[in-house]
Amino acid sequence: MSSRSSVKGMRELMTRLNRMGRESQSVKKGALEAGAKPVFDEMEARKPSAQSKILVSDVKDDIIEIGPSDLDFISRFAEFGTSPHLEKAKNKKVMSDGSTFYGREVDHPGHQAMPFIEPSFNAKKNEAQREIRRYLERELFR
Repeated sequence: MSSRSSVKGMRELMTRLNRMGRESQSVKKGALEAGAKPVFDEMEARKPSAQSKILVSDVKDDIIEIGPSDLDFISRFAEFGTSPHLEKAKNKKVMSDGSTFYGREVDHPGHQAMPFIEPSFNAKKNEAQREIRRYLERELFR
C-alpha cells in the first residue's frame, strides 16, 4: 500500500483501517500484538513468582488481553493481597510446612497487596503506543 495521509487520532485511524476491508484485519492484529509485547515483557519481569503464568490473548473484536492465567491464583493474591483469615486443616489432622507443626487451625495474618499488572501497563503504555505507531507506519506507508 503506498498512499500518504495524515491521521489525527486513534479513532480516525481505526475508521480508515476499517475502510480497507479484509486487509485491515491483519494490520490491526499485527499492530495490537506489537503494542502488547512491551507490556507483556514488563509484566513477565514484575510477576510475583516464577510459577506465575502471564498470557497474551488472541485479538478479538480489536481487543488483546494481557495478564495472568485464570488458573494462576498466586498472581491474584499478590495483586490484590489477602485479609487476615482463619485456615483450617483439610483431610489432615494438623497443618505443617515440613519443619513446623501448626495445629488444626492457623490464624493467617493476611498478605499485603503487591500490584504488578497496572504498574506494568503504566510503565510501558507509551512504549506500547510507539510500537503500534511504528508497526502501522511500516505496514501502511511503505
